[in-house]
Amino acid sequence: MALFMPLAAQQLRSTSHAALVRWRKLRHEYEDEVAMRCNNNTDKIVKKSFDKRLLGVWCDFDWDVPDEFILTKIYKIITSVKNNSVSDIAASFKENVTIDMTEKEQGWQEFFTGNEGSRLKCKLLMESLQPRSLRDEVTTTVKY
Repeated sequence: MALFMPLAAQQLRSTSHAALVRWRKLRHEYEDEVAMRCNNNTDKIVKKSFDKRLLGVWCDFDWDVPDEFILTKIYKIITSVKNNSVSDIAASFKENVTIDMTEKEQGWQEFFTGNEGSRLKCKLLMESLQPRSLRDEVTTTVKY
């Protein structure tokens, strides 16, 4: 980077994990550039690299928050996700989600009781048989 170009710190506009990782990378590049320009005699002011509204929310409008505190909080967020990935959703669902698969009787069982009900049940079962050749064979056998 040429010396005559103004150097501006990257502003942090979001607290998402991806934005913080990207900000940390750009922040290290900015600090290296400032150190090179100033021969390593510069104060590393983290607050100047934040969006003022976001910093105001984080610091609750108290501007005496030290840079180390802010950096500690950012690194805590960044390191809380392993390898930039989200935890296994399937395992989380398996542990925390339960499905009630019990079936309630709706009163239809009375249609299939007794002789007439047994005939109706057999008729419905025979009509639903697949393949068609099996269905025809069973129907022929039942007739005789």
